[in-house]
Amino acid sequence: MSRKQLFQRDALALRLTLVVWAFGYALVALTMAARGEAPLPLTLLSQVPLFVVGVAMTMLVRRAHRWSERDPGPLRWSLLAAAMTAGAICQTGVDLSYHWLLGQTVAPAWKPWTSGFSSERIFIVSLIYVWTLGLNVTLFWAGNVNEHARRQAERAAAAEAATHRAEAAALRLQLNPHFLFNSLNAIASLTVTRRNEEATLMIGELADFLRSSLASDPGELAPLCDEVATVAAYLRIERVRFPDRLDLAVDIADGASNLLVPNFLLQPLVENAVKHGVAPTRRRVSIEVTARREDDGLLAVTVSNRMADGRPINERRTGEPAPVGAGIGLRNVRQRLGVLYGARASLTTTSLPDGYAATVRLPALAGEAA
Repeated sequence: MSRKQLFQRDALALRLTLVVWAFGYALVALTMAARGEAPLPLTLLSQVPLFVVGVAMTMLVRRAHRWSERDPGPLRWSLLAAAMTAGAICQTGVDLSYHWLLGQTVAPAWKPWTSGFSSERIFIVSLIYVWTLGLNVTLFWAGNVNEHARRQAERAAAAEAATHRAEAAALRLQLNPHFLFNSLNAIASLTVTRRNEEATLMIGELADFLRSSLASDPGELAPLCDEVATVAAYLRIERVRFPDRLDLAVDIADGASNLLVPNFLLQPLVENAVKHGVAPTRRRVSIEVTARREDDGLLAVTVSNRMADGRPINERRTGEPAPVGAGIGLRNVRQRLGVLYGARASLTTTSLPDGYAATVRLPALAGEAA
């Protein structure tokens, strides 16, 4: 336990001790005043030295309580019982001697009941102080139990957060091996056909893309504009493979570009669009990224692949679920959204007359809200 935590625990113990002893001696003063032994202000003032000694005695018992925390149960409670007994005996001696002194000097009216040291009086006073110290120790123990429970809850929350971060990282880092294979294969093909300048360009683009994707923290959120830049870097690689068949169109509504989204969220969607929209056809395809804020406080980001000539991609009817919805990339996106946002986020895929679309809906968070 750190020094700061120990200080906080000792400060709490001191506050509890002050409350217990102040309450106890206030009751004694009220009782004395009710019996007519002295005015209430005088009785309250007379209890101040005993209050100070009692607090000091309790903090010594508190020290013994701290020293014995690591001891086995029977030994710990035996040591505490001995410390409480010794403290009660000392406090009783101080109490009786102090009241005898007051009766002999400044409060002669107290002499009849302060001069006698009968066994009954000694027993009652000792019992009161044993009870008071025992109450303090019980409060110390309860405070330790509460502190232990709080630390356990913090550790559990930290472990859960770490699990979520690890899960998000694992999902984020599952780069499609087909993408890497196709990229390297394309580079090899360019080299064989002596298109060295294009091969060099693709190697540089691939290196930049992998560097940015692996260096970013998968548990962090990123502005949507940064995610669009990552998508553009990815498509520059794919454009080398499909130089005459791939376009990119971006339409981000006002106020949406700086909203935060999970890091590396859009790339699997764009990769899926290239895989199922560009690779299987010889026609020109446009990859479109659109984003807008919806009235229910959500940000809707859509990645679609559409035939540039507007003709149908196949005979599938508009609005039907796209066949790519069960792919690994989209499944990982859904899992990441579930980890980060629960039921507040979703991913849907649909067929279009001339392509497919995948739409992510998630809370529209700015930097401060996130």
